[in-house]
Amino acid sequence: MSFYNEISKYYDKIFPAGEEQLNFIKEAAGKKEARILDIACGSGTYSVALAKEGYKVTAVDIEEEMIRKLRDKADREKVDVEAFVCSMTELEEKLTEKYQVVFCIGNSLVHLKNHEEIEDALRQMYNLTADDGIVIIQIMNYDRIIKFGLKELPTIINQEDGIEFIRKYDYKPELKKIDFNTTLIVKDGNNVKTFNNTVELLPLLSNELADIVEKAGFKRYECYGDFKASPYKEDSYMLVLKAYR
Repeated sequence: MSFYNEISKYYDKIFPAGEEQLNFIKEAAGKKEARILDIACGSGTYSVALAKEGYKVTAVDIEEEMIRKLRDKADREKVDVEAFVCSMTELEEKLTEKYQVVFCIGNSLVHLKNHEEIEDALRQMYNLTADDGIVIIQIMNYDRIIKFGLKELPTIINQEDGIEFIRKYDYKPELKKIDFNTTLIVKDGNNVKTFNNTVELLPLLSNELADIVEKAGFKRYECYGDFKASPYKEDSYMLVLKAYR
């Protein structure tokens, strides 16, 4: 069973929708009837929230269990979200619409194997974006992680649900990869469940992402250090890139 299938039961408790992310996406989309594509959507927290506000949302994820959870959530909330099992490198095989906003957040892009796959994914996002549309990418700031030799991210703690999510990095410079080691601890009274996983990530630097965005055909782009549109700096916690078709 894959990492994300394994933790899907607890996904919404670990990664709830953030208001800053939603506002950033809505500001880019503009009118409420705009079409939005959520790539690597997870359990669909953002897709459902946007659909509830009137946006026409399509969502894709490589994990079948995540898509099932999204559809269940959309049914409960009585909203329509078009959802498919689909990887970031086969978007044009499954999708034919054009979208005003395409977004891929949550550090998802760096799960791809190499720069060629990332360039392929960005080119497909470009092709699926409407004229004057916007693509939003968010990853961790690997310039900061590598320069300062950071070994971990802040632990996510949800005391109400007894959940602790520990995230550690092991940078392998000879391979130019990072092992993302996670421990999920779930406490229910005296019962404690522990899930350990390792996922290999590609530590994409800011200049590398910018080069790929340009190769994909985007007219211009802006980089921010968070979803409040703070200026991107080398020591920013994350990298948020907003590219214009």
